[in-house]
Amino acid sequence: MTLHQNLIAGEWIGGDGVANINPSNTDDVVGEYARASAEDAKAAIAAAKAAFPAWSRSGILERHAILKKTADEILARKDELGRLLS
Repeated sequence: MTLHQNLIAGEWIGGDGVANINPSNTDDVVGEYARASAEDAKAAIAAAKAAFPAWSRSGILERHAILKKTADEILARKDELGRLLS
């Protein structure tokens, strides 16, 4: 099974994996996800703080394009995401 890593500062960071088990069917392993350490969390927070100034200075059209692309991806995968969430 593929280990899903954490994206921190533009890099995929892995580590020890933990199985995510479907609570409705405990025989169903949804996926294996990397555990974030305290250092990983600190690095993610630092990356977010470092990215904020550029994001806050970006124009509304640029932000709209980024958020629209994200929304379109979520909508395109709504059935898949709905199954995973339920």
